[in-house]
Amino acid sequence: MNYAEMSDFEINRAVAIKSNMNCIFPRSAPPVVGVLSGECYITYDPCNSWSDAGPIIQREFIAINPVMKGWCASSDDDAEMYFTHENPLRAAMIVFLKMQEGKWQR
Repeated sequence: MNYAEMSDFEINRAVAIKSNMNCIFPRSAPPVVGVLSGECYITYDPCNSWSDAGPIIQREFIAINPVMKGWCASSDDDAEMYFTHENPLRAAMIVFLKMQEGKWQR
């Protein structure tokens, strides 16, 4: 899958689904992903929110390092699984999705 061509909404949606979250995807603009928290749905935006992305980054041991003109996120398990972007959280979420693809292939 070409994650570089996906919007933040599409990546957020894929992360929520791969994380087995109870989600809703409103059709209104701007598109947001909502996840069930207690008795209500809250906005879920791991591409732009450290509080949403942090637990995934920590749990999956995703490293984020500065590189020229951006950030490189990489998997500790696979040296070839990395993504570079100017947004470190987006890069990390793309690495997470790539990691999930690898789990399905094993």
